[in-house]
Amino acid sequence: MGRRLAPARRAFILLLMAPDPTSICAAEVVLRVLRGRWAMTILMILSERGAMHFGAIERSIKGVSAKVLSEQLRYLRHAGVVSRSSSEQRREVYYELTPRGLELKLALDAINDLARRWPHL
Repeated sequence: MGRRLAPARRAFILLLMAPDPTSICAAEVVLRVLRGRWAMTILMILSERGAMHFGAIERSIKGVSAKVLSEQLRYLRHAGVVSRSSSEQRREVYYELTPRGLELKLALDAINDLARRWPHL
């Protein structure tokens, strides 16, 4: 017969297995913004180059389809880290980082620094 877990230990394990990760770590909320395959790449490109047209973003990312890029930009807009603006004169659409996106860029820089220190991960 197996040993029973202490109530506190059992509660801790149930917390770790909770379906809502935000109840475990507040950072999970921010990491969910980066969930897409191209999210970090899009954020880095926009932070380095400023406002860009959809086509310019697409050309900057090798291997991304227009459909996937559109979905990813829509998700990032919904998360409040990318904004979409248009010029009435030329009917052009631009994407750029919001203040929240610029703040997230600082976190991405820290993650990139960590990744450089952990090259064999």
